[in-house]
Amino acid sequence: MSLLVTLVLSATALILAFTAWKGGAPERWGAMLVGVRHLVVDPLYHVFLDAPGFETLEPGHAAMDFVLFLAMVWLALRANRFWPIWMSAAALITLLGHFVIIVGIVGQQRAYWAMTQLPLFLELACLLVGTLRHRDRLARLGPYRNWRRNSAAFSRKRAGHEQVQ
Repeated sequence: MSLLVTLVLSATALILAFTAWKGGAPERWGAMLVGVRHLVVDPLYHVFLDAPGFETLEPGHAAMDFVLFLAMVWLALRANRFWPIWMSAAALITLLGHFVIIVGIVGQQRAYWAMTQLPLFLELACLLVGTLRHRDRLARLGPYRNWRRNSAAFSRKRAGHEQVQ
């Protein structure tokens, strides 16, 4: 493993640890999702398969990125925060990067690399800023809801909460 990869993984682990320590429930969920994808599943993937070359589609990475994107969208719909929306956008950029190769645009390996590798830094920035804003909000307002009470995407009827017609 190169020095640069080691530094990126170390910085990722530090930011995720800070987020898990100081963040609310949505921040901890975001840290867990990013940590599992980048610090657990991806290294295990590379133990069993060769390093990516960025000349052809990496189906394992595409699948990991798709699952992370779906999880981030779920978090964005449920959390009482704005940062998961930005984090979902970063995950979408990563996912769309795989289409550069699927479409067959020759000579765009650098674009494939950039679109699939650099959004991690956006994800980490979202987690870090989201955690710092959460701490600031706690200091100013005191405890507040981590999760939305009612989301149109997850509405369900409960006794005593029927919609008025």
